[in-house]
Amino acid sequence: MDTIITDFLATKFYKKDFEKWGKELVKVIKNNDKEKEEIAKSELSTIKHKANLELADWLENSSKRAGQLSLTSHPPKFSHPDAKIDAIVANCKQKNDGLLRSGNVEVDLDVVGNAASLDVNKFLYLELNNGLTILQNLEQNNHYIKQQFKVSNFDEIKTNFLKIKKLGETTKSSDKLKQVYFPVDNNYHLLSLLTPSAIVYKLKQRINDNFQAFSLKNKEVKGQAEKALKSGDEFIGILENIWNLTAFGYGGTKPQNISVINNKNGGISYLLSSMPPILKKRKIQPPKQDFFKTNIYLGDWLKQDFEYLRKVLSNKNNIKVRNKRNEVIINIMLQIKTEIDKVRNIDKDWSNSDTYTKLPKWQKILLDNQYKNIRDNKEENQDFLSHTQLEFAKWFSKIYNKLFDTNLGDIEITDIEEVIECEMEIFK
Repeated sequence: MDTIITDFLATKFYKKDFEKWGKELVKVIKNNDKEKEEIAKSELSTIKHKANLELADWLENSSKRAGQLSLTSHPPKFSHPDAKIDAIVANCKQKNDGLLRSGNVEVDLDVVGNAASLDVNKFLYLELNNGLTILQNLEQNNHYIKQQFKVSNFDEIKTNFLKIKKLGETTKSSDKLKQVYFPVDNNYHLLSLLTPSAIVYKLKQRINDNFQAFSLKNKEVKGQAEKALKSGDEFIGILENIWNLTAFGYGGTKPQNISVINNKNGGISYLLSSMPPILKKRKIQPPKQDFFKTNIYLGDWLKQDFEYLRKVLSNKNNIKVRNKRNEVIINIMLQIKTEIDKVRNIDKDWSNSDTYTKLPKWQKILLDNQYKNIRDNKEENQDFLSHTQLEFAKWFSKIYNKLFDTNLGDIEITDIEEVIECEMEIFK
């Protein structure tokens, strides 16, 4: 007989002795006590033999109780413990529609019915040594399961066990279920809301496996970090937690009365926080396309600098005039740098958002502090500096023309570009 069935029967009928000698066997093997090992194996063999003799009567009794259970995807008692409707199985096809719904999550069906018959469900979902569950073997009506059962009335037992898959004959709802009026054209449908229990607990499983302090994933990272700390090695790892979880109970002290999956999870599921995000108010908005077009306000101070520059340029060209010109240009650059710093003070990585896909890469480097290392690196910052220098010179000439309705001369433009080039460190 398949060892899985034997162990199930031994646990069911001779649990105390089976567990006792099982632990004893592990202990004596560890101590390398050959004599006691043989005794433990003999006792276990006797228990298993006695358990196998129980199989025929167990199959007869349990197969009749299988009809008290039903496979379902949406147990009604998650909405109300007294709700009673025929079993429903949602056969939804998988589709890459971005929705968390039945069909898009790979889960097993839940089981509802008489809590006293849940051992039948456990038996049917035992995975045998041929890689299939007992239920799957029965559905295939294969030779392997016939060999395991070895009963004369196999067809009758098989038929009774498969009653667990029976579907409801009616679509009647229950007054205990939450109901919603859903508009359809000029009429409405009355929808009964049911819980996809397997999906609810698949969520809990994934959270426990990956996003809890006690999850295996986080324990591994902590272990690696501790080893690195002891050895003095550098370690980079990520601990991931989901905060503000709410534990939600179904069934109170008797979770088995709700469903099998609910009972396996102690009746506790998780509710994720659905509070709206806390958004930081920004007084400064980063540019979406061009910093020089949208983020530089031509205020009084900037206008005064340009007016002073125009006055300086109207004088004869000498060293004194050139020094004053250079001071004004540098002062204007410093004012622009103040506007750049306002954007840089926003949390770094802001430019990764899809909102800023049209912002040129060199402006992202100029404005987003996630690129500070590039700005500080002489080998990597030349491209961004040359773009900034060129665009600043264009902006400078354009503003001068806008304010005074006249263009700078070629010589003046060349002189201004030379000053800008010499002072580009301001923009790092």
